[in-house]
Amino acid sequence: MDTEQLRREAPRWVVDPVRDPFQPVRPPAAEGPAPESPVSQFRLGATWMQTGARLAVIDQKVFREGDELVGYRIVRIEPAKVLVQGRERVEEITFTSYRPDAPKTSWVPTNVGGVWLGPEREKLF
Repeated sequence: MDTEQLRREAPRWVVDPVRDPFQPVRPPAAEGPAPESPVSQFRLGATWMQTGARLAVIDQKVFREGDELVGYRIVRIEPAKVLVQGRERVEEITFTSYRPDAPKTSWVPTNVGGVWLGPEREKLF
């Protein structure tokens, strides 16, 4: 052990500690993915800013500021987003925030040529 280097570096380590090198590094606790907010299932279709009225089309229905949308209160309608108040926080609905559910079936035809061309495919190949 180089005690001279320890004497030189010790003051810097006390003033500017980075990490105790003798403590084990532990990975963060696995909490799992955060549950996705239902707001991501809302589809913003349009916003309308006019004197005295701000309207938004969400899931093919027209809403004003203050209206309720499935347990969320519409706080503010802006040109490119709608702010909604949930139980815990304010979230936003944008034109690109919509995430549809995964498809119900995973069936994919394997004979694509046969599906597209039908029985006539024998004449083409």
